[in-house]
Amino acid sequence: MVKDSEKIPCKNSPQKPMGLVKQTSIKPARDKNGNIHFSDRGDFVPNLTPKEIFHLGSFGGTYYRSIYSCVTGQNYQDMWKEFPRDWFPNDIDKYVASETCHLQL
Repeated sequence: MVKDSEKIPCKNSPQKPMGLVKQTSIKPARDKNGNIHFSDRGDFVPNLTPKEIFHLGSFGGTYYRSIYSCVTGQNYQDMWKEFPRDWFPNDIDKYVASETCHLQL
């Protein structure tokens, strides 16, 4: 948890947080090139799923570290728990919610 004394003042932040993308029950399809297509989002064509991104070590393991958001004015911790546990490596503290970046280049 981020202490009040550790909060960094926000500059140029939006007045209100952006909305999250609505989840859909429509299953995406992967083409022969590995791109993922959603029938209801033709302009969004990623080549990795969220699970694949986490398994590749996205953001050096710091994406879900505890933070204070100056946009929402709230502390966030353990936000990775909203996803299925099998999406993440065994060492959550190092590869998902670390205070220190662990990029392997």
